[in-house]
Amino acid sequence: MNSYVAPLRDIRFALFDVIGAETLYQKLGIANAQREIMDAVLDEAAKFTQGVLAPLSSVGDEIGCVHDKTTGAVTTPPGFKAAYAQFVEAGWNGLTAPEAMGGQDMPESLGAAAAAVGHLNSAPDVDGAIRTRSQGLRSMMSSPSLIRPEPAVTRYASSCSRCLWPRVLRWPGP
Repeated sequence: MNSYVAPLRDIRFALFDVIGAETLYQKLGIANAQREIMDAVLDEAAKFTQGVLAPLSSVGDEIGCVHDKTTGAVTTPPGFKAAYAQFVEAGWNGLTAPEAMGGQDMPESLGAAAAAVGHLNSAPDVDGAIRTRSQGLRSMMSSPSLIRPEPAVTRYASSCSRCLWPRVLRWPGP
């Protein structure tokens, strides 16, 4: 039985007390990032992690993914596909994406905080490295690019790719 409890107190401390996200977002004019909304995002991330993702840890460890070398197909453990569908349905894959592209237009640092809620022992950081939760929080606090970077898709993508991005946010997965 998984007894994971999301470290909400630590994450809120890092986000609100250390980097002063609420004040900072107000100064930057990020209308969606109000304290009540950010608290709700963190609470819902914790509920999703504790109720949907954490129970899959043992199944993932015991069964794991299976790669069929003949066909190249990869099969995930039972429950993973349904969990991903719930993840997409709840809008987690578009938390920081622009509203115009089907996202929720939240700051990247809030997205990093919500992701930190969802990682039991370690979390992929912005650069793809695996770090402990405390290292991930330090990274979140020290990276100015996590406040409000211009999404790469709006900066570098072709107009065709920009049209496809909303579909990516709604992709149901494998």
